[in-house]
Amino acid sequence: MRDIRQNKKYAKYLENQNWLVIEANSVFYYIKKILFFSFIKVQRPKEIRYDEINSLIKQYKALQIIIEPRTKKEAKKLINNGWRQTTPFIPSKTLIINLNKPIRKIFASFRKKTRYSIRKSEKINVHEEKNLAQFRKYWKDSVGFQRPVLSLKQLKDLKEIFGVDCLFLIAKNGIAGGVFLVAERIGYYWYGFANENGRRKLAQYQVIWQGIKWAKIRGAKHFDMEGIYDERFPLSGWIGFSKFKIGFGGKIVEYPGAFQKTTLKIW
Repeated sequence: MRDIRQNKKYAKYLENQNWLVIEANSVFYYIKKILFFSFIKVQRPKEIRYDEINSLIKQYKALQIIIEPRTKKEAKKLINNGWRQTTPFIPSKTLIINLNKPIRKIFASFRKKTRYSIRKSEKINVHEEKNLAQFRKYWKDSVGFQRPVLSLKQLKDLKEIFGVDCLFLIAKNGIAGGVFLVAERIGYYWYGFANENGRRKLAQYQVIWQGIKWAKIRGAKHFDMEGIYDERFPLSGWIGFSKFKIGFGGKIVEYPGAFQKTTLKIW
């Protein structure tokens, strides 16, 4: 499966966020210029091409390069070539739900508590929110200053670039919501939130369930929960919502994490 970060629409989205995007041999490289130097990241490419990376380092005077490989074999080669492990930029552990079966069988694969919660919350009105300013307000009101919230421009960019493959779902009165994407026949639970009332009413279960069904309709063959708690790179704030996500079943997939190289060379 090709990761969304190696997708043209995602590349265009980052370009709109002031990243310089270079595509070479079907691999996207993301470059952030900082004065006369730069930072480069390469996330889950189909192939790590060291010649291209070294060329970009020289061309853009990169002080730091981050590679997030797909496999342990690639990670081992990075280590053998002097790359040092660092904190991942993207989730190093996730859940992938198989959508290549009827909806009823997908539902049946969920854990008992999750199935119960979806049934209990089925009367909650979950719908597409087209007013992105209102969506952002619901999101911001739910999380306050505890978690970052995308800007209105970022939300509009997602919708404009991904089009029908981007969905903003909201539960009645904004008690819960989620951002869902589809790329390369993979659905993504990109962002989600719920306020206290939403958690009490189990609204987020219904939001994700509707998002999964939408992704399947859009042609997705798999659904990526986009991150769960990883003991190798512990983030305590991820423990709670990871238990929630695990209830939806799926296959646990682990990635090697991130590897960096720093150069202090003055070009």
